[in-house]
Amino acid sequence: MSTPSSGATARLGRLRSADAGGAILVLPYDHGLEHGPVDFLEHEWGSRPASILDLASRTGIAAVAAHLGLIGRYYRGTERNVALIAKLNGKTNIPESSAPLSPLTGSVEEAVRAGADAIGYTLYVGSAAQERDLRQLADVRRDCERLGMPLVVWSYPRGSFVDAAGGRDSLYAVDYAGRVALEMGADVIKLNIPRRHDPELGAPPPAYLELEDDRSLMARRVVESCGEAAVIFSGGSQRSDESFLAEVRLALSAGAAGMIAGRNIFQRPLEAAERLIAEMSACAREAGGAREGPA
Repeated sequence: MSTPSSGATARLGRLRSADAGGAILVLPYDHGLEHGPVDFLEHEWGSRPASILDLASRTGIAAVAAHLGLIGRYYRGTERNVALIAKLNGKTNIPESSAPLSPLTGSVEEAVRAGADAIGYTLYVGSAAQERDLRQLADVRRDCERLGMPLVVWSYPRGSFVDAAGGRDSLYAVDYAGRVALEMGADVIKLNIPRRHDPELGAPPPAYLELEDDRSLMARRVVESCGEAAVIFSGGSQRSDESFLAEVRLALSAGAAGMIAGRNIFQRPLEAAERLIAEMSACAREAGGAREGPA
């Protein structure tokens, strides 16, 4: 992959939140396709794309990730300080697949016309369909390079081999997924924070058994494997404020560029979501100051 163009570099800058000290804070909103309306049942405001865009414009969220259909219908271009990541592939969870592959749902050209600042792509590393997945991603990457668009890869370990090696969230699986995304040309890589492998599923290669340590050190290992690409760790399923913010602090202390959190935001009352974003932004500012040290 070539060095990012000046256009891609400028657009990458729009994914960073000034309110969060330059961290990348993304609110993903592709759940309606990936999970269905069930994710929005408890708090109805989260089902409204306009409410999500408005929330991002009033808080430290730097970017919203959504499919082109939602962007075209709801984005007006007047939302203040909201960058858009256009997801270009996706799938439903009906039925569950043993060989997951997210087909393309749009093009880079369509995303540019819609006003997107970056392209999002979901990659299933280890899936039986990964050969098609990698070819599809390579085509998207080439279009991103041609049009000066940053590429954000959701890199998910999946498949029977991944499960047999200790599970999709093991250090081995997450580390491999991060490196694959780097090798494929990602500018930003979305990953889960790794955990120790699940011995009931199987064991990773012996070298990784020796690397399994506390979660902060394992997360730092993954960040290092991703080289110069920016790593954003997932907030995962909805959890308590305290538990979520502990994950944020762990991720940032490990060198992550930021966080990506959806269900932990829109599966709360709106006022609680606003408070949590403010606290997440404060964590990011503190982490940035700690890394920079005294002036």
